[in-house]
Amino acid sequence: MPEDFGLYAMAMIVVTAFLVLISLGTDRVLIQRTQLDDGFIASLWLLELLRGGAVSLACLLSAPFYADWMGNTKVEPVLYMLALVPLLSSLRTPAQIVAERELQFRRVALFQGVNSLLQFLVLVLLAYLLRDVMALAWGYATMALLRSLLSWAWFGLPPAPRLNRAHWQELFSSGKHYFVIAIGGYVMTQGDNLLIGSYLEVALLGAYVLAYQISQWPVDLLNQVIGRVALPLFSRLQDDGERLCRAFDQVLRVQIALLIPFVIALLLMAPLLVGVLLGEKYQESVVLLQLLVPVVIGRGMSHLLVPLIIGSGHVHFASRIKLFETALFVVAICVGVKMWGVNGVALGAGAGYLFAAMARMIYVCRILVVPVVTVLEYTVQPVIASLGAGGVALAAILLISWGDLVKLIVAAAVYAVIYAVMSVMLDRNWLVRFRELATASSAAEEE
Repeated sequence: MPEDFGLYAMAMIVVTAFLVLISLGTDRVLIQRTQLDDGFIASLWLLELLRGGAVSLACLLSAPFYADWMGNTKVEPVLYMLALVPLLSSLRTPAQIVAERELQFRRVALFQGVNSLLQFLVLVLLAYLLRDVMALAWGYATMALLRSLLSWAWFGLPPAPRLNRAHWQELFSSGKHYFVIAIGGYVMTQGDNLLIGSYLEVALLGAYVLAYQISQWPVDLLNQVIGRVALPLFSRLQDDGERLCRAFDQVLRVQIALLIPFVIALLLMAPLLVGVLLGEKYQESVVLLQLLVPVVIGRGMSHLLVPLIIGSGHVHFASRIKLFETALFVVAICVGVKMWGVNGVALGAGAGYLFAAMARMIYVCRILVVPVVTVLEYTVQPVIASLGAGGVALAAILLISWGDLVKLIVAAAVYAVIYAVMSVMLDRNWLVRFRELATASSAAEEE
C-alpha cells in the first residue's frame, strides 16, 4: 500500500542523514587518487567500518525519538531493522572500488547484475510472505549482508583494515568538498520526503516516492552505463585536455541521445506505466511522474557533468554549485508545498535540479573551451525523433483495444523502433554517406 512505502521513506530519511553527516566521499577519493597502495586501502576500509558502525548505533538510539517527532509510532520498528544496513554495507571490500578504478567494468557489471537479481528475488519473496513495510526493511538489510559477502568472493579481500594517521589526514583534507556535496545530495534526495511526511499524509509520501523511483529508472540506467565509467575515465584523462574534450563529447552525445527519448516517453506513457506497475490506488502518482520530468533531465545530465568536474580536479566548484543548488531546491519545495501541495514539491524539486545542471554545463564548456550552442545542437535530433515516435506510439495506444499491459508493450516497442528509424534518417553523417554513395554509383554508371 502507499502507506507502507511512506513509512519506509520516513525511516530512510534518518539512516541517510547519519550516513551523510560522516561522509568523506571515500569511493570517489579512491578512484580519483593518482597512486594507490595497500596501506591507503586498508586505512580507508577501517574508516568505512567505523563509519558504518557509528551510523547503525545512532539510528538505533534515535528511533523512538524520531517516531515521536514524526507522530507515527509505526516507523520505529522499521528504523530498527534498517539501522543494520550501514554496518552490514561497510563490510563490503574496497577491492570492488579498486576494480572500478582500474576500468574492470566486466567484473563490476556482472557483480551488479547478480546483486540486482538477488535483491529482486529476496524482496518479492518477502513481500509475498509479509505483505507490509517490514518486507522492505528485512529485504534491504538482508541484501546489505549478501552484497558484502558476495563482494568478498567476487573481488577478494584487500589487506586487513588498519589505522594510518597520514592516510586519514589526507582523506579528511580531500573529503571536505565531498562532505559538502554529500550534504547537498542528502537534502535534495530526502528533503522533499521529509517535507511531505511532515506536512501531508503518509499515503501521499508513498505515492510521491514511487513516482520518483519510476522517474529515476532512466537516470539510474544511464548512470550504471555511463556514470560509473565517467569518473574513472575522466580522472585518467585529466592531464590530457584534447583527449578529455574528445571523450566528453562522445559520452555527451550518447547521454543526450538516450536521455531525451526516456523523458518524452515518461511524459506520454505515465498513465499506462502507473496503471500497469502500481495499480489504480496509485493514480496520484501519474501527475507526479509527469511533473518530475525536470528532475530526470537535471539529474541525468549532472551524472555526467559532475564526474567530469571532479575527475578534472575542480572539486571546489562541484561543492560550491551543490550548495547553491541545494539552497534553491529547499526554497522551491517549501514554496511549492504551500501553494500546490505534493505537486508543488515535485515542481520545486525539478527547478533546483534543472538550474544546477545548466550551471554545470556552462562551467564544463568553459573548462573544455566548447561553445554552449554546440551542446544545444546535440539535442535537436533526439527531440524531433522522440516527438515523432511519441506521436506514433500514442496513435497505437488509441487503436489498440486490449488491456493496459499489452498497450504498454506495443507502445514501447513502436516508440523504440520509430525513434531509431528517425534518428538514422535525421543523422547528418548518414545523409552525407548516402550522398557519397549515390555520387559514386552515378559515376560508376557513367563510366
